[in-house]
Amino acid sequence: MDGTMREFTNYVFDFYGTLVDVRTDENKPALWRFMADFYSAHGCLFDSADLRDAFWRFDAEEREAARRRSGWAHPEIRIERVFLRLLLETPARACGVPVGGRPVREWRRQYARDPEAALAALRDGDWVAAAANAFRILSRDRLAPYPDTFPVLSELVRRGKRIFLLSNAQGVFTRSEIGATGLDAFFPAPRISSDAGMMKPQREFLDALLREEGLAPRDTAFVGNEMRSDMALAVRCGVQGLYLNTSGTPENALRAEAARLLADERAPAAAMPWLVVSGRLRDILPA
Repeated sequence: MDGTMREFTNYVFDFYGTLVDVRTDENKPALWRFMADFYSAHGCLFDSADLRDAFWRFDAEEREAARRRSGWAHPEIRIERVFLRLLLETPARACGVPVGGRPVREWRRQYARDPEAALAALRDGDWVAAAANAFRILSRDRLAPYPDTFPVLSELVRRGKRIFLLSNAQGVFTRSEIGATGLDAFFPAPRISSDAGMMKPQREFLDALLREEGLAPRDTAFVGNEMRSDMALAVRCGVQGLYLNTSGTPENALRAEAARLLADERAPAAAMPWLVVSGRLRDILPA
């Protein structure tokens, strides 16, 4: 850690890799076999490899469309659109299992006429939430708060600090993971990239939080574990970045990466992130 840790009035936290240890594997054959069976129950003619390929193709198409539409360097999508396109665009047979109270074949006819209206009608429904959460649960190997997470957040609250959560994530399953870890008690209104339509390090993502909550950048720290996402965002918004080394990267490599970040962002030396080399969240607390 560089120097003596300063105390801040406001702390903005990343979620994954900062407050919770998460491990996922989206290449599991069992994941794609299950999802192919799930879609088959709704009339989709997939084998697991075709489903996997279609999923990543639709994901890439949605991200490219979001870039063109927004003009941002770092837009975000709602993954619900990908799961719905798999249901509505792919080879199908007649099936009696309804979605949103209607036969799937009716949704497919509506989608052929007006894709955006069909997607909007289903986007916030139970079916797509079930599909997305099944995918996430089957791809997830670990989800657990780090040992310091609850003690540090509790101590910050005790000291009268304001704490916020701002994460690159998909709200359709991240909100349930925030709840499953018990962190919803600290963050009842998390800022999630899929809701904002942009992701870190798009500066407007954090700027909106600073503006809406009336947070002065000089009194605010951003705590995260990714240099090119979390720390780049802090540099761009003029808040102090606190880099939490939960990956166990050697200190000399961290310092070199931080120096490259400042050079690429054309930022002054004063914008250097503070490196919590230990990776222990408790080390962000001033003595």
